[in-house]
Amino acid sequence: MSASEPVVHLAFLPSAGTGHLNSCLRTAALFLRYGCKVTLITPKPTVSLAESNLISRFCTSFPNQVTQIDLNLIPLDPITVNTNDPFWLQFETIRRSVHLVAPILSSLTTPLSAFIYDVSLISPLLPVTEKLSCPSYIYFVSPARMFSFFAHLSVLAASNPGEHPSSFIGDVIKIPGIASPIPRSSVVDREEEEGLEDVLGSELMDKVKEKGMVVKDYVEQMEILGHPAVGGFVSHGGWNSIIEAVWEGVPILSWPQGGDQKIASEAVRTSGVGIWPEEWGWGAQDVVKGKEIANRIKEMMTNESLRVKAGKMKEAARKATGVGGSCELIIKRQIEEWKRNA
Repeated sequence: MSASEPVVHLAFLPSAGTGHLNSCLRTAALFLRYGCKVTLITPKPTVSLAESNLISRFCTSFPNQVTQIDLNLIPLDPITVNTNDPFWLQFETIRRSVHLVAPILSSLTTPLSAFIYDVSLISPLLPVTEKLSCPSYIYFVSPARMFSFFAHLSVLAASNPGEHPSSFIGDVIKIPGIASPIPRSSVVDREEEEGLEDVLGSELMDKVKEKGMVVKDYVEQMEILGHPAVGGFVSHGGWNSIIEAVWEGVPILSWPQGGDQKIASEAVRTSGVGIWPEEWGWGAQDVVKGKEIANRIKEMMTNESLRVKAGKMKEAARKATGVGGSCELIIKRQIEEWKRNA
């Protein structure tokens, strides 16, 4: 970038959870690669040590391009919440604290080209960015088919689901463009505090000891998926996990548990990179026997067409993100647009 060129300055605001944070940091890294300046607004305190470590590692990787500013969250009044789930509490705490973002953005000395934030923060942040006349962009952490679902939210809300949110549980809805029905709502479990033996039992842990490894804490999933010994990936169907498996060319067995994961699992099946046993149900809806799980894992591991397709998708992903690829062209085009508008 020459001295006469305008500086492209981007502010990023992630939401709770390593999945949302990872997507945010990876998006920021793409723009940093092309000389942009980034201000990372980080909600504090974080939910987990893993999130803190990710943020620290990211900032130290780009010491001259990234400025980190803490968004000190306002604690929730316990009377106003009805859940103990730490991630949902963090989502809500961030949403109720976003008015504090305005003075942060206003205090930036370098003019801001764009403010990029998590899709979960759209409604509370729109008034803030409109008042500041700040160009805003959303980073979306789900498959594109979720837009079809969002387009029908107003219809679903008007379909008289009942007076209490619990009336949604157990029902299913059909969305055009999405082949399989999905529940009206799902419940996210609290973060477990028990040790592995408390959860799995010492007998099972002993059986696994000589055959593999059980890890409960946060791990670098990309490194594991990229190991040559990995021949398949049994996943909950989280979109980040699917993208990472595709990047490494690993076939997927998707078992969705909540949120957008049925829609993501359908993408796995229709793309040919994996399988989704729909008869297993949704989360803990049905009991699936170990033999059935073993058979499906064997199917995934021995299906040559899955392996070939996953390999082709891996090549396509790396071509798209390589020099002259579609990803590079899109990023450069966007940067040039910001420069013209500076």
